[in-house]
Amino acid sequence: AGQIYANDELLPPLKAKAHLEKARKIYQKGLTECPNNIVLWTCASRLEEEAYTFVGGAGGGETGASTSTTTGIGTSNSKAAGQTKARSLLELARLKNPAT
Repeated sequence: AGQIYANDELLPPLKAKAHLEKARKIYQKGLTECPNNIVLWTCASRLEEEAYTFVGGAGGGETGASTSTTTGIGTSNSKAAGQTKARSLLELARLKNPAT
């Protein structure tokens, strides 16, 4: 768990980052087309929650307050950063869909 796989193989960090960016664009397009789709908002927030773990954790096992040289993402507060991004995305969903 917490890694991006393709055909049962762990993706290199740069490839994982590319897949992550592609997924973000797909969700963004979906949310633009269907802003009332709560399931889509939830899935997009889950992606953001796990994104920092996917890409940040694939950089070679850095610990502490270091930054991955491969991904450029800090590894110490990766989970917290992903949770913050996910929470703000859900808040945006709540603002765009006040009746639900």
